[in-house]
Amino acid sequence: MKRTAKISLVMLAVVVLIAALAVTFTACNDKTQQQHTHDYTLVEAKAASCTEAGNVQYYTCTCGKFFDSEKREIEESQTVIPATGHDIVTTSWASGGGSHWHKCNNCDEKFDLASHTPKDEWINDREATCTVYARRHKECSVCNTWTQDELYGELAPHTWNSQTGKCDVCGATKPIYEERDGKIYFGEYPQTKVEDSGLTATLAQMSGARPVKGNSGKWTDYKYYLDKKVDEYMWHIDLDYNGARYRGVYFTSYRAAFIGMGSTTYQDHNGYEINTLYWFKWEPIEWRVLEKQGGEALLMSNLIIDSYQFYHDGVDRDDIHPNNYKESDIRNWLSETFYAQAFDKFAQAIIKDTLVDNSADVSAAGAGNPFACEDTTDKVFLLSYADVKNPAYGFSVEDAADEARKLKPTDYALAQGLAPLNGYGPWWLRTPGGQQPFHADVTDTAGGVGGVNSLSVPETNFGVVPALRITL
Repeated sequence: MKRTAKISLVMLAVVVLIAALAVTFTACNDKTQQQHTHDYTLVEAKAASCTEAGNVQYYTCTCGKFFDSEKREIEESQTVIPATGHDIVTTSWASGGGSHWHKCNNCDEKFDLASHTPKDEWINDREATCTVYARRHKECSVCNTWTQDELYGELAPHTWNSQTGKCDVCGATKPIYEERDGKIYFGEYPQTKVEDSGLTATLAQMSGARPVKGNSGKWTDYKYYLDKKVDEYMWHIDLDYNGARYRGVYFTSYRAAFIGMGSTTYQDHNGYEINTLYWFKWEPIEWRVLEKQGGEALLMSNLIIDSYQFYHDGVDRDDIHPNNYKESDIRNWLSETFYAQAFDKFAQAIIKDTLVDNSADVSAAGAGNPFACEDTTDKVFLLSYADVKNPAYGFSVEDAADEARKLKPTDYALAQGLAPLNGYGPWWLRTPGGQQPFHADVTDTAGGVGGVNSLSVPETNFGVVPALRITL
């Protein structure tokens, strides 16, 4: 039995010895045993993403341990950088390919992805000029991204500079006149009434305060007659807007159809009321070509462009009769007001001085007309009775109604008080009436001349049809 106990003690000692040897071979830092040399493997740093963890830079060893960048032992958990999670931008939308979405600041993943839903209305981006068309677009009702854009309309007219004769936008040289469809378009004058309420509101704001008697402000007094004297009651103002020119007309009393006699007016008949602002667009004047010869052309306006009295009084001035064309209001108005307003310096340069025949030979009464005046030299003038019966100019030789003599008025002429009938208007000739010193010849609304077509010179409701000669 003693021998058995002794064997057991020996075996126990062997077991203890084997265990001690095992510890000696596996413990890396047991200074009492043989040391382990680490075999370091570098693991590069990796940034974390929204959905995946990253790691710091660290080392591993074949022994399964982890070490920081200084090769100090750390736990594996200390090498991990957690995933960041998405940083979704909800204050704005990203878009492309017909869709919009909320983006993440850290990755390309798209959130709340949906197709655009365009609004119905167009949004204007650019007005047309003489070089580029107007542009407009539609937007998504959610993200305001453009879903459609287009060029539309027509090119705007040139913005002509009256000093340089060139377009301020594109630099093109302004043609002095245009010829098309047998007509010549030359000079400009207010003609068509502006009906666009938005445009009229803008122009009204630009024009400032309305004029009143004694204070015209920025407005120009027409200096029309009221009763038998010039008075302040009707004004105009010219404004440039978006490459076009407009004339505003405002009056506080009606313009009498007959100066100094009664209160009859045609302004209200034509739809124009007192204390109301009206706007008319300046447009090229359409001229009928009566004659071309020697590099020149004789032109007459193809529309009645204004309404004016022949002379403001029916009483003789010493030896000067009221129907004397040389001394008439209408000749003075054509030579000064109309000429200066309708033609810039470049257009004026091609208007010829014309020797105007005012002899009795051009009148309805022929040589028996006692009121014929001396000839004049004018840039702009009225046609005579003989002119409007000249078949070479395209008119009938008869006094009766003639389609070629029937002329329509502009809206502006109607606003000035022209007396129309069936869409046509009467217009003055320069020829004095042969029976009375206060009568001048007119062409009636049917295109008839002569006979009873001789009216009192103080009438303001007859139209103006200018004539002139130009160098072609």
